[in-house]
Amino acid sequence: MILRSQLKGGQYVRIQTRLDDEFWYRPMSGRYFEVFRPASDPDNAEAWSPCSGSLICWGVNHFKQVSNDHMEPVSEAEQKRIEYIFQHKDEFKDLFRLGRKIERQVERVERIIEDEIGEYGFNIWEFSDAQSLIDEVGECSRENIEEDEVNDLLDDLEEAFNELLALLDQLTELEDKYVRQYVKGGGFV
Repeated sequence: MILRSQLKGGQYVRIQTRLDDEFWYRPMSGRYFEVFRPASDPDNAEAWSPCSGSLICWGVNHFKQVSNDHMEPVSEAEQKRIEYIFQHKDEFKDLFRLGRKIERQVERVERIIEDEIGEYGFNIWEFSDAQSLIDEVGECSRENIEEDEVNDLLDDLEEAFNELLALLDQLTELEDKYVRQYVKGGGFV
């Protein structure tokens, strides 16, 4: 966890790999997050607003609101390395290519939910696994669509969401290579 008083706009942090035992946002787990606006509440406040920022996927990033107690600080060297990567995209083509694949897969998952199943308001970043997502979407959709069609669409949704999670796992590996291992190995920006 990072204290709200330690956060500032433009700072990079990481979303914790395990948010808590009851509810786990696997797609967001371990992702870098750029803080746009830290929560202004004091560190000892009993209730507070979340920080707003961008979930870094090295393609189209995703605006999110995240609580500071779900964030971990990153070293100054990691901060500089992330900035370097954004400034020198040509050196990290595979990272940004994967980011574009992730964006297309996010669009595919959302298209299945919204255009094919006809359900809105689901934040796919807030599900722990494909089964949780299809259970929730399926519960809503069974009222509007025939059972056989719903089952086919939910199978498509499960496949698409699992493909998204696999791409995010690949992203973690590339971030390990280009950021964390680089910094750990004493690499200089």
